Amino acid sequence: MLFDQRTGKLLGSRDIQLEPGPASEKWQTPGRMLDYWSIVDSGWTEDEPALPR
Repeated sequence: MLFDQRTGKLLGSRDIQLEPGPASEKWQTPGRMLDYWSIVDSGWTEDEPALPR
């Protein structure tokens, strides 16, 4: 997990492969990043979301 040192707010996270599982593929080696996400902006609104066309 990644935190803002000044505010302590969560900024993101990443998942790292620690050890291969029984059904792991050859590319799934220890130390490989499997997934990540980050928060770019947040806020509150009364607006309804626009549906994609």
